[in-house]
Amino acid sequence: MASAKACIARFCKECIYDPTETGSWRQQVENCTITSCPLYSVRPLTTATVHDKRKSRLLSDGKLILVDEVK
Repeated sequence: MASAKACIARFCKECIYDPTETGSWRQQVENCTITSCPLYSVRPLTTATVHDKRKSRLLSDGKLILVDEVK
């Protein structure tokens, strides 16, 4: 049985991905503008976006120590 995450990714890819357009399927899904979709808030994002969001959240919580700042 596939996980919920895999099912959502498959649904989004089938819905929006067009191999003739530019960008990977994840990039196209991330750029989806159908906010009325019930899966919009949980759609797959690119690794770079996930990393940036995680870093931003850690910085706002004051938990991230940048390597350049360690002495």
